[in-house]
Amino acid sequence: MKKVLVALATTSLLTQAALGEINPAVHKVCIEAKDYAGCVESHNSLSRKRSSEGGNAAAKTKEIMAALYDFNKRQFIVENPSLGSWIRDNPELAKKAIEKEFRFFRDEDIETSSSGTMNAWGISEQSEMLAVICRQRGETITRHIDWQLPCLTDPNEYSTEKLNQNLYKQIVRQVERRELQEMEKEGCEVEGKKLRSTMHGNACMSDYEYMSYMQKQNEREAEESYRRHQMRQAETDRKNAERRRAMEGFAESIKTLGESLQPKGVNCFSQSYGSIVTTRCN
Repeated sequence: MKKVLVALATTSLLTQAALGEINPAVHKVCIEAKDYAGCVESHNSLSRKRSSEGGNAAAKTKEIMAALYDFNKRQFIVENPSLGSWIRDNPELAKKAIEKEFRFFRDEDIETSSSGTMNAWGISEQSEMLAVICRQRGETITRHIDWQLPCLTDPNEYSTEKLNQNLYKQIVRQVERRELQEMEKEGCEVEGKKLRSTMHGNACMSDYEYMSYMQKQNEREAEESYRRHQMRQAETDRKNAERRRAMEGFAESIKTLGESLQPKGVNCFSQSYGSIVTTRCN
C-alpha cells in the first residue's frame, strides 16, 4: 500500500512538472532519482530555507536598496523637518522627491576632513578621512555591502553633491554584481553543483567536473611551461652558435693578420756541375 502511495505521489509530481508547477532545474536534477518525490521535496526545502534566511539574490538586493532608501529618507526629514507629516501622508510622492538625491555625505563631513597634507603615497588625508567616515556610516545602514571599494573618493572632487552621486553609482554597481553572483550560485546549488572560479569566469561544476577541469588545466600549464622551456633552449642554442661562429671568425682574422705581419722565409738551392755552381731561391 505504501509503495502504491509513493508511486501515486511520484506520478502527481511528474504531472506537476509537465504543467510547469515544479522548477525545471529541480525536475532535471531529480528525473533520474530513485525517489523523485523525495528529491523534489529536498530541493524545495532548500529553496524555502534559502528564502527564509534571505539568501535569495533578488530579495537580498531589495533588502539592501530598502535600507539605503530608509537612510536617505531619514536624512531628508532631518533636512526638511516640516515635511515629516507630508511624507507619511504621501509616501509615493515623497519617495520620488527623496530619491532625486542621495544624502550620504554632508557638508560638515567635507569641513571636518579638510586638510592640505599628503601621505607617503600621495593620497590626501582628506580622502582617507572621508573613506573612514563613509565605511563607518555605511555599516550602520547595511552590512551586506563591502564599503571598502565604494568609499574610495576622488581626491580632486570634494563637492558634497558629486561625492554622493559617485558613491551611489558605486554602490549600485556592487549590488548588481553581487546579485548576479548570488543568482549564479543559487542556480548551481539547485543543479547540485557549486560555483567555481575558472580562467574564463565563474562556472557551475560538480566536484568531478571541477577535478577534471583542474587536471586539464594543470596539463595545459605543464605543456605551456615545456613549450616555453623549449623556446628558451632554442634561443640559447642559437645565441651559443652565433657566439661560436663569431669566435671562429675572430680567430681566423687573427691568424690572417699574423701571417700578413710575419715576413716570408727564403729557400735557396745550390747545384754544382764541376767547376760551375748554380743557386736558385724561392
